[in-house]
Amino acid sequence: ERLFAGLERARILCVTRGRRTGVVALNELAHARHLARGGRERGPRLSAGEPVLVTRNDYERGLYNGDQGLVVLVREGHEAVRRVAVFRRGEGDFVAFPVETVEARLELAYAVTVHKAQGSEHDRVAVVLPDEPVPLLTRELLYTAVTRARKHVVLFGDEARLREGVERRVDRQSALGAKLR
Repeated sequence: ERLFAGLERARILCVTRGRRTGVVALNELAHARHLARGGRERGPRLSAGEPVLVTRNDYERGLYNGDQGLVVLVREGHEAVRRVAVFRRGEGDFVAFPVETVEARLELAYAVTVHKAQGSEHDRVAVVLPDEPVPLLTRELLYTAVTRARKHVVLFGDEARLREGVERRVDRQSALGAKLR
């Protein structure tokens, strides 16, 4: 329970998956730092203590796109240690799966896209803006990112990117109104 409380306390949000300031790059950087803290240069793609995100539904296991969990080590018997991915299923209720059985559906989740973070809240949120103009950065996306924070939000990026995002509004073009008439 305490591990999940830590996971939910803070989150890094990115506008994009790709690019130098996107989810993939920041997760790789965080993973390398995690390994270095343990005195290692290399390690498994998903190491003990790392946050993970389900990227594809697995109906048999009850895992769904967007579910977040943690990789932990579990001792089996006197010697064997196994990596398992643990997911919360309600207050005080958890499910765990050997990492090797679900790894293809998981990615690191130190950083997630604003889109994936919709519906979640954290005490502290860091929003990383792209390092170059992207049409995806809009006023609405910034609003969504900032409102994920319950207490504190920090924006990282160029002032010009922030200004572009605040000034760009989503241009929804839909024929729904005409079809409803």
